[in-house]
Amino acid sequence: MEYVKARNAAKTEIRKVIIDYEKEVAKLAKRNPKVFYKYVNSKLKAVLPDIITKGLTRVTSAMDKANMFN
Repeated sequence: MEYVKARNAAKTEIRKVIIDYEKEVAKLAKRNPKVFYKYVNSKLKAVLPDIITKGLTRVTSAMDKANMFN
């Protein structure tokens, strides 16, 4: 039970810090839009894990992964 309380408290604090950071980014965006776009781009980047095909071949390059899903 102590673990759950500690985890929830940590999550709450992390959320608060993220909200404060996002407010700061929004405030700075008026003077320096580069800060805003850097933050947005950091959130948009998604990394797909390696794909293993039926033949047990590992696909690691982003282009090959995209072609497999295509």
